[in-house]
Amino acid sequence: MVAEPVPSPSPLPARALGRTRALADALSGAFVGGRLSADRHGGGTVGYTPALVLSPPDAEGQWRAFDLDLASLDRVPPARIMELLADLAPDFSRAVWDFLRFCNPGHDYAIVNDAGDEVADARAKAATDAFLARLRDLHGSLDVVINRVFMNQIMRGAILGELVFDQAGRIPLDLAVPDAASARFRKVNDPERGTIYQLGQMQGGRFVPLDRATIRYVPVDPFPGSPYGRAPLAAAIFPALFRLGLLRDVRRVVAQQGWPRLDIAIDAAGLREQMHDEAQQRGEVLDEDAYLDRLDTLIARVAEGFAALPPDGTYVHTADVTVNRPVGAVDSSALGAVDGLMKAIERSAVQALKTMGFLLSLGESATETQAIRQMEAFMQTIRTFQHSAETVISDWLTLALRAQGIPGKVKFRFAENRASEELRDVQVAQSRANLAAFKYDRGWIDNDDAAKEGADREKADAPEPRQSSSAPEVNPGSLDGQSNRGVPPVRAVHANGQRAKFTPSGAADALPELPESVDLTDDDLRGVLGIWDDEAFAKTKYAGLLDAEVVSE
Repeated sequence: MVAEPVPSPSPLPARALGRTRALADALSGAFVGGRLSADRHGGGTVGYTPALVLSPPDAEGQWRAFDLDLASLDRVPPARIMELLADLAPDFSRAVWDFLRFCNPGHDYAIVNDAGDEVADARAKAATDAFLARLRDLHGSLDVVINRVFMNQIMRGAILGELVFDQAGRIPLDLAVPDAASARFRKVNDPERGTIYQLGQMQGGRFVPLDRATIRYVPVDPFPGSPYGRAPLAAAIFPALFRLGLLRDVRRVVAQQGWPRLDIAIDAAGLREQMHDEAQQRGEVLDEDAYLDRLDTLIARVAEGFAALPPDGTYVHTADVTVNRPVGAVDSSALGAVDGLMKAIERSAVQALKTMGFLLSLGESATETQAIRQMEAFMQTIRTFQHSAETVISDWLTLALRAQGIPGKVKFRFAENRASEELRDVQVAQSRANLAAFKYDRGWIDNDDAAKEGADREKADAPEPRQSSSAPEVNPGSLDGQSNRGVPPVRAVHANGQRAKFTPSGAADALPELPESVDLTDDDLRGVLGIWDDEAFAKTKYAGLLDAEVVSE
């Protein structure tokens, strides 16, 4: 008896299969091992040819090969032009340099709970430290990976990265950051969300969906209805190419006419007349070809003799050769318009590069207050890029813990760029804490509410303050050095875990009873008059008025 084959289950649609894998991953705590995304370089896929050896970037050589100018956008992809500009264009390169250094001034992380409060979890910290140490071993420094994330943001307009696990989907091995320009989206229909965009890459001529939970694509300011981000520095391609083309043209002018040259004139008419006379004496007609050959020979002989002349030698020549004064040098009037044109291009480049003129060493006159405000605006842009990167890197590190079965979350944060920013944060935190303590002291909120407002804690550690403390007066409106007189200072005072009560000395003593009548002696009257005349109203028109004689009408 032959057993009938068991019918194989019907294959699930790709979307259902992806959801099933995601659910299995969530339940088991493991992720798919290996890497799915691929690096892209110059339109080709790298990673599928083990014998391929990459040459180091040669921006200068490719620039000469492309002969880049404003017409280059028709034959060279903009993404490739931005790579060359980042290496060769002074303003573009400086903007990329500043963005990377400001965005990554240093970093740290903490293990937090679901409420966002930092916790001491030795196991989670050890696992995170081990993964970060592995990244440093693979790439030489963790900053290499982080700077690639920021380079994708400013040059490609999106964050694209993948957390790579071992084949078992448990141990994190690497953090891959492909070129975000290689990302492609296709429209698919979702039964609940409608038309959505599925992230993927073109690998080997086919679309490969990047649908793993370990892959992140975060666009920068995408247009409505478009999944692709917009590169912040893309607007600087035109002014950068225009500036480089202008500098090349100026260089050619200077090379051709910037230096004076000796002017040597040969009397061609005299030579022709001499040869004409010689031909007539022989009874012949002047041979024009012989005349031109003799003229060329004379020019070559003069050039050869002058070239062989030593620096301190004397040029001796016949009368048909004349050495004139040096000519051909351009003056300031010929190149005077270049300076104004360069300044206009530089202003346009500053706007396109989303930076500040003083960061590009441009001569700008601004007060200290204006410079501070400009720097604050620029740092706000930096913080925007940092927040996106912090969120994505925190998610990757958290997934690395979850794959190993370790509870907890990782909160990755970048350091402040300037000490003044740290001071401002401390001032804001101090004002918030003082205001929360003031509200608690007035009985407006309880201690848990004060912990939430003043320390960003969900619940206070104790029902009442632990010790007495007198908070300094802080005007919440004076963080910029300008006091708001209408805002009262905040003072919060507590004592021994209870709200403080201030009792003046002698307040507990009973007040003496008031007598029905008081007899004043002459000494009492003289004492009152002395106080009136000598202390209260001394040297005024009111002195002596208390002792004035009453005159009846």
